[in-house]
Amino acid sequence: MNGKVFLISFSIVSCLILWGFFTVFEDAAKSYVSENKKDHSSFTLSKADAEIVLNTDKRLDDGHLLFKSICYKCHVIDKDDTPSLETDYEFMLRVGQMIHQGNRQGMPSYKHRIQASDIEDLAGFLTKIRHHHKIRRK
Repeated sequence: MNGKVFLISFSIVSCLILWGFFTVFEDAAKSYVSENKKDHSSFTLSKADAEIVLNTDKRLDDGHLLFKSICYKCHVIDKDDTPSLETDYEFMLRVGQMIHQGNRQGMPSYKHRIQASDIEDLAGFLTKIRHHHKIRRK
């Protein structure tokens, strides 16, 4: 009988300790997520920031490397001479938002996978090449 009482007591104490442990970490996880949601809720880009990215070779090279490492699995770059009516800023903002949020056609969101500056670099690279090339799904 003493063995059963010990086992029941041990089980109850263990459950209470685990409950307390998970309650503390659940609160910490919720606060962490709510703090980081502010950083990832939307993609914004000023015209000045877009100009900096589009005129900095290092940022464009970084965007090209990101394309090769992330996007090539689903997308290819083709020749294209179709003029676009969007300004570079409008195009870059639209592409950055698509990379950030994803879309319903199967493009995943990258807001939690890469930093905002990486999204800017990738959108800048795609903006820079768009005058002679287009990106399409494989």
